[in-house]
Amino acid sequence: MRLPWVVLPWVLLSACEPASTPSRTPRVLSVTPLSQRSNESRVVTLQLDEDPPLRVDYGQSSARLPALPQLRLGDAVTVTLDSYLGHGQYLGRVGPVAYGTYDLNVLLPDGREAAFSDARYVVKRAISYSINPIGRQQAGVPFDVTVRVDVKDDLPFAGTAVLQLYKDGRPEGPPEVIGPLSEGESDPWPFPAQSSGDDYVIRITDDQDNAATSQSFPVDPVDP
Repeated sequence: MRLPWVVLPWVLLSACEPASTPSRTPRVLSVTPLSQRSNESRVVTLQLDEDPPLRVDYGQSSARLPALPQLRLGDAVTVTLDSYLGHGQYLGRVGPVAYGTYDLNVLLPDGREAAFSDARYVVKRAISYSINPIGRQQAGVPFDVTVRVDVKDDLPFAGTAVLQLYKDGRPEGPPEVIGPLSEGESDPWPFPAQSSGDDYVIRITDDQDNAATSQSFPVDPVDP
């Protein structure tokens, strides 16, 4: 990416030379956000505790960035920080990355490295859930909940998830842990509705914050 020249009115000399290279070890002040899903791209903002060196053209009274830093996620992923926002802040786009937790560091154009020790970059596994429609039920009688699982990568999957019943938008009863789940449609899981009402839903969640909610369904009172 070619960056525009920045006019510096205070530059009056007639030579072209790079700004001096600082020798201190830079620090990463922040990285935002610090997570994404494995099948998505995410724009990240990174801030260092120093401004980048400029290549100064004294004849043209202008300056530009000779190069931009790179953000590294562990040893496997390198992200070019291709926009400079000023005040030590850069933008870059992290593409799809294998799920896991990554150490963060920044490689500056002058060869120095800056580590970010406050947190690590978390890539969550992308899994899509859906719940088959649930018809009218009766209070106190267990009913079947069937879940469909769509895994967004090619790795083996055998996971667990939590089913929670909601009535009128509020949790009702204890959550139910189901699993191991595999890709495709699960076997039916028996689930009890404890009281009657017109607006029940089931919500499924997992430890990667993937979630889905069923269509609403009514539950009739117990027959007299």
